Amino acid sequence: VLAEDRERKKNLIWLEAEYMRAAATDERLNGHFDGLAAVAHRYGNGCRELSAVVAQDTMALHAGLAAARIRMSAEADSASATIFRFARETGAIIPVAVDLATPIVHVLDGWSVLLHPDVASAAIKLRVENLPVETGGVLLGLVDRVQRYLAIVALLPAPPDSQQWPTSFIRGSQGLLETVNGISRRTLGNVVYLGEWHSHPRGHDAAPSGTDWEAIALCGPFMESDGLPTLMLIVGEDRQLGFAFKPLGENRGISHQF
Repeated sequence: VLAEDRERKKNLIWLEAEYMRAAATDERLNGHFDGLAAVAHRYGNGCRELSAVVAQDTMALHAGLAAARIRMSAEADSASATIFRFARETGAIIPVAVDLATPIVHVLDGWSVLLHPDVASAAIKLRVENLPVETGGVLLGLVDRVQRYLAIVALLPAPPDSQQWPTSFIRGSQGLLETVNGISRRTLGNVVYLGEWHSHPRGHDAAPSGTDWEAIALCGPFMESDGLPTLMLIVGEDRQLGFAFKPLGENRGISHQF
């Protein structure tokens, strides 16, 4: 059950992202979607149009739980995200309350980029730990092509075969595909690759360099083949963050620092 706060600073789009982030990382949700992928079937042509048969007793049980939670949520000012896990063998109901953060939101060419603050903190921390060399990795999250939003909920650090120098970084690939695919399976395909991230050396801000724009140009065709803009998160001096963004179907780039 996902419930917005009264001011809608954490709207349903973000709450779904937090739900899937928890499914990917929270040990309390281990096996949350296990078995569903094998029985789910598509009822349309959309990437998330999946359905599955649910037993009537299970449906009735969760309908009651949901109704009670909705009444409680309607009287609350704050947002909430609660997953009820049913252990059929024992009859136990285990509620899992997801910790919620307020997203860092930026609108780039009509796309809303929602950055989880823990991702921002992790990128800043990894930059400091790797100085004087640059570092980087990949961004993971949710995408909605209709609502035009990208929700960045996780990042992966540099694979062990990456090449790092004081003024440049080349991301490796060792073990990366297996990790990304594992997270995708754990979230039933909802958390996917969204783009790249990397750090800048000491004394440099988060503005994209010429080399960064070259990398954006190389990644562009692959992202556009999936109907996505090209996104890069950059970490600079003094905890500064920035995006290099190439709109879908266009050759121009957008630089945004914050």
